Amino acid sequence: MAFSPAVEAFLKKNNKAEDPLDVFLRVLLRDKKKAFKFIELLMDDKLSQNDNAVAIEESFKTREDFLLWYYNYYMDFYPLWFRYKWDKGDIEDCVKMLPTITPWAFEDKSPTKDIGEIPKDFGTKEDFLNLIDKLTESQAVTDFRRIKDMEVHEPDSLLSDKQKNQKRNVDNLAEKTKVVKRLLKEQMAHDFVVEVNTKKFRIHPLFNPVSNKIVVRVQTPNRHKYIIKFSQDNIKQIQTDAMRKSHENQLIRADSPYSNAMLDFYLKLNDCPMAPQILYYNFVYDVVLYRETNGTTFHFPNRKHTYKNPVDFNKNIVPAISKLGVYINDIRDSNFLQCKSPRTPQLIDAGHVTYANILNPGLPGYVMNIGNLCGKDAIIHFGALYLWKEKR
Repeated sequence: MAFSPAVEAFLKKNNKAEDPLDVFLRVLLRDKKKAFKFIELLMDDKLSQNDNAVAIEESFKTREDFLLWYYNYYMDFYPLWFRYKWDKGDIEDCVKMLPTITPWAFEDKSPTKDIGEIPKDFGTKEDFLNLIDKLTESQAVTDFRRIKDMEVHEPDSLLSDKQKNQKRNVDNLAEKTKVVKRLLKEQMAHDFVVEVNTKKFRIHPLFNPVSNKIVVRVQTPNRHKYIIKFSQDNIKQIQTDAMRKSHENQLIRADSPYSNAMLDFYLKLNDCPMAPQILYYNFVYDVVLYRETNGTTFHFPNRKHTYKNPVDFNKNIVPAISKLGVYINDIRDSNFLQCKSPRTPQLIDAGHVTYANILNPGLPGYVMNIGNLCGKDAIIHFGALYLWKEKR
């Protein structure tokens, strides 16, 4: 495995004594100025990060030698570089650096508690958040909360008398999902209108029976369409520290609006051609806004193979995403749209993913693991195997 051209040029320029590469990498990371330049180059060269990581590891005689260098040299300077970049950059710089930022780190870094911009279709920021307030208080969201509460606390009450007589077992997740999906379809299939400052927005519910977030399609007065994902928490009722901590737990759960937003902005800010059209995220409301993408469901080739082999899927089917260290676990056609060309999918629901980059692991307090409930974590398991496998 070869280094990327930019890293190769840096190593040749600075290794004037032509030392063996493993020796030079130790010498290089004893010099703070050169170490910072080297790490900065690795971080800027995101599309080659995996190739560069493998090339560094292969420069050492054994994996043990590589790991000794990694922990005793690289991890001495990486935390200093990370904090320098974090302190120097704004919130977009930090999200562009990595997508696994903790909610409290985001809140501290963003004075306005948001990222991105709200389109003029919605008016001011206050108008947009007023729209979210009204959505949160709408009958549709009230019904959604009621059904989800019943799902957790009184699952038997989800059943009709006929279903109870049939002894349907709602303790089974698949069965419960079917029942919840039917109730959501029956009670929340109708469009409704929300008015904000004389502007009327048509709302079409897109509630997911296995999700705890609210998803709606919004058509503005000028007929532009957007997708809004937001927490079902009513932020006006969050008045105690315990409720605030509960809200934070909602932010870091699997497939939350917050984790969706961090991942999608990370892809967008790094110019990923498969990134969703994300526009805005507000931390206080835990609401994320997307421009709706026109297109049809993308149908991947050789479905049976790619669905059963997520490592191959990420590497060969969605390389523009995986090269940035983001690996899809929830591999479904419905998570992608065909919109640019017949062979180019666009991600519309990051959902349950893994972020993995050995050269950019982040720091405690700043980063988190992304929740994943889809049952596939092949990248993590292969990573664990990689650490234990003897190099022949």
